[in-house]
Amino acid sequence: MCLLAWAWQMDEHWPLILLGNRDERHHRPALPLHRWSGSNLVAGQDLEAGGTWLGVTGARRLAALTNVREPGSRAGTASRGRLVMDFLTTTRSLDEYVYDVQQRAQDYGGFNLLLREGDQMVVMSNRGISYQMLAPGFYMLSNAALDTPWPKSLRLKNLLCNNMTHVEAEWLTWLSDTAQAPDALLPDTGVGLVWERFLSASLIVSPAYGTRCSSLVRQGHDNHWEFREQTWAEDGKPQGACRIEKE
Repeated sequence: MCLLAWAWQMDEHWPLILLGNRDERHHRPALPLHRWSGSNLVAGQDLEAGGTWLGVTGARRLAALTNVREPGSRAGTASRGRLVMDFLTTTRSLDEYVYDVQQRAQDYGGFNLLLREGDQMVVMSNRGISYQMLAPGFYMLSNAALDTPWPKSLRLKNLLCNNMTHVEAEWLTWLSDTAQAPDALLPDTGVGLVWERFLSASLIVSPAYGTRCSSLVRQGHDNHWEFREQTWAEDGKPQGACRIEKE
């Protein structure tokens, strides 16, 4: 993922409400949201490296990944998308998995990993603060550290925070905004002003690289959960939609 905002234990019906966009090269092959064969994992799938960017196993386990934007850095020797898949298919506890990843964090390019197991939610990273246990609240994450106030991240977090009762109706509108941020608000991540502008939109549209899918995940009580995904074509038009849920 490249844009995430979520409400953690801020709604009596949905302990976790998460919104996100995945940006990627359009020619990188991937499967849309589906139930993985031989597993209770529900996620899309990257067919180039075999992992995923966001997934759930039931109402009490979730993982999501963002890359850290660091132009010119060396590529990792291991796929970051496997971190999400491995957590969602392992029998290890959250604490055990975090410890294991910390021991081999140098094998990966820069990443932020959001993990939820039951009443615990953490963000871990191999850049900056390595481990943060999250208290109830509203959070945002893009291609930098947790709660870095990039314009699109802050906008999505504020929309979620101020419109919790309208999430079901408005989530796709919030994630499909193509407006770019004013230059004065753009971060300087080393990619140049033109790219900073281009990447500042919630929905990025171009023939080569852009937003591939938008997601809404809500995890409730008593194994009630839902996962919605909207995929996007290269021209920014809706391409396909999927909803998987358990009541």
